[in-house]
Amino acid sequence: MPNWAMNKVYVSGRPKVVADFKHVVSTRDMRVPEDQRACFDFNSIIPVPRPLLAIHQGYTVDSNGQKCRVWRMVKGKQVAVPKSTVDRWRRSYGHISAYDWCASNWGTKWNPGDPELKVDNPDLKVYEFNTAWAPPWPIYRRLVEAYPELQITWEYSLEEEAYERWHVYPRGILAINQTQADYEKAEKEFEKWKANLDKSMGQ
Repeated sequence: MPNWAMNKVYVSGRPKVVADFKHVVSTRDMRVPEDQRACFDFNSIIPVPRPLLAIHQGYTVDSNGQKCRVWRMVKGKQVAVPKSTVDRWRRSYGHISAYDWCASNWGTKWNPGDPELKVDNPDLKVYEFNTAWAPPWPIYRRLVEAYPELQITWEYSLEEEAYERWHVYPRGILAINQTQADYEKAEKEFEKWKANLDKSMGQ
């Protein structure tokens, strides 16, 4: 069970641009059942590579009796993913599962929890939702870069701090670049730790 981060996103500007923002961040995949679509969907902003969505990881034996650690479900059966396919995905996407890809590209492992559009005025939108472990820095950066004409203020509060204070993501390109550098440094340290763990387990 992760610790959670509470997020509040304030978006203001010309009504036409704000309306476009509202459309872009909502669920736009028509294959998603209507009752599961959300007002704020990370997959609409930075889409997960489709091949990774059905992948499972962990040591198991598939339906053909083959030992594997990467598999997918095909007609209710576990089917091992060939090593050549896994290697190709790793080269193309940097990861072989949606879980790891999301943690790296969204800054959090899951889509927003309980997203709500609290204020829906023509020139102002206010969103609230929860994210696992941390606020989604890469999502914020992507939106700031995509909508330079909008004022996007992203506040977050952390469960590990007992939600006692609110932080605000940096404004201005210099502050954004510094935070991006800090984020990338932390991610490299995590990947190094994970690689050492895999090596120690003989993976």
